[in-house]
Amino acid sequence: INNGSAPVKPTEKFQSVVDQINSFKKNKDTKVLVNVGRIYDVKNQRVILDAFKIFEQENVNAIALIVGGHLPDEQQFYDDLVKDKPSNVHFIGKVNNVGDYLLNADAFLMPSIYEGMPISLLEALSAGAVPVCTPVGGLLNTVKPDIGFLSTGSDSASYLAALRAYFNTDDAALEKLKANGKAL
Repeated sequence: INNGSAPVKPTEKFQSVVDQINSFKKNKDTKVLVNVGRIYDVKNQRVILDAFKIFEQENVNAIALIVGGHLPDEQQFYDDLVKDKPSNVHFIGKVNNVGDYLLNADAFLMPSIYEGMPISLLEALSAGAVPVCTPVGGLLNTVKPDIGFLSTGSDSASYLAALRAYFNTDDAALEKLKANGKAL
């Protein structure tokens, strides 16, 4: 997909991002799943927390990084998410080197209730992150079974099922999805 943007490349902050992410991981095999976007109800980050609470109880070796900020009138929503997050979810905040996080991601999380055609998805694909998304807007036209995973809805149970499908996919198949996403 030619969107007029350059492929994601590491910045001078790349190594510090690697170090930060490694400090969150249980071990070298920990899967890193990244969500990028404004933190508010339409982006639906609540379902990430709901799923990762279950994954924490099940000892799934994965972490979720939520990269992005919020507007002042969304402070209570943000505070409620942070207060309710499990230990395997990390709020990174607003950064100017999103690509460094995407380049360290095994998967890209987009559980939105509403989307157009998000540039962040295209950047994640170019970085080699496998998308796990809700079936809304331009995500329906881009995230096909040979690219990534779509939930059946925007609710927590549907998104959890899509995440389980990702985790239950063998490494060879995930590598094929990454390659297909990069080829778009």
